[in-house]
Amino acid sequence: MIGTKKAPRRVGFQLLDWERGETPGPWRMTVFPTWHCNLKCKICDKTWGGNPREQFNEMSEERWIKLIDEAAELGVTHICIGGGGEPLLRHDLILAMCERIRHHGLTGLLQTNGTRFKDGALQKLVDIGWTSLSISIDGSNAEINDEVRYQKNFERVIAAIEKLNVCKQASRSAAPALQVATVITKLTADDLEGMVEFAHGLGAERIHFLNLIPYNEHIAKLSISEAQREALPEKAA
Repeated sequence: MIGTKKAPRRVGFQLLDWERGETPGPWRMTVFPTWHCNLKCKICDKTWGGNPREQFNEMSEERWIKLIDEAAELGVTHICIGGGGEPLLRHDLILAMCERIRHHGLTGLLQTNGTRFKDGALQKLVDIGWTSLSISIDGSNAEINDEVRYQKNFERVIAAIEKLNVCKQASRSAAPALQVATVITKLTADDLEGMVEFAHGLGAERIHFLNLIPYNEHIAKLSISEAQREALPEKAA
């Protein structure tokens, strides 16, 4: 029932249900409220026209909120609001979804490019105890990052993270946890240790390195060299 928090079933219980021949609901769910984006990153297929128009048809706000309720009823314990586009282009909807997710006692991850937070949004996420924010940064300095994500992106993202940290400190809250998402390109492959140190300095609890997917010749220009590829296992160790 909406309005009453219900402790989600742990995944172990769901596995036991499967063993008994039952069909429990999913444990985790990832949703993409929008495919639109405010950036044109060189590493994104969307920048180069790689997405069919039907992907830009969006569900209503009411349907998204109902979907969260339905997920909770199915026994979902964690919802990722994914970055098919930039979720915060539907800013008010995303905050409402986050609040609904926490209302049901679920954990959540919001993936964002970090450039579209409105006034009060970060404090709102702190107040509701939002679990985790994943913010994309593709270089440990503005020169590298903005080569991939264009001018002033680095400046705006760092300002948002600093504001998040101020909100958390003022509220004496560890939530939401910050993680940094970095695509490995020829510009970052030689500085993975630097990215780790940089993310740590921002207060990130985790850094998530992603492979570059060369959907086309434009994106392939940022692929790592063979020498960089051979050096990756040692860097990861």
